[in-house]
Amino acid sequence: MEWYNFIIEINVGEGCRDYFITTIFIHDGFENETKDRPRTHQDTHQDTHQDKILEFCKEPRTTKEIMEYLELKDRRNFYLKYMRPLLDSGKLQMTIPEKPNHKNQKYVTKR
Repeated sequence: MEWYNFIIEINVGEGCRDYFITTIFIHDGFENETKDRPRTHQDTHQDTHQDKILEFCKEPRTTKEIMEYLELKDRRNFYLKYMRPLLDSGKLQMTIPEKPNHKNQKYVTKR
């Protein structure tokens, strides 16, 4: 059984945010149940950006460089939607994995 952790941000007022972490468990038959479902425009768009990231990151790149390359502005959404899935799958690696928030952190496609 696979599982995924999500950090969810809630805007609870002007300049005030709250966060919570949730875990979603995926049962073993899930992949078989979803492999034949029609792909949506959103699925294709996400895959395209992830493919571009993997190609661009053949050389180590910063988050800023990747976002500029894809012409994206929302850092949080970018990380959750594109970077986190690539890191979790092992397709993308941090150059300083022991310090994920290091100011010199870069990302590189796993070879």
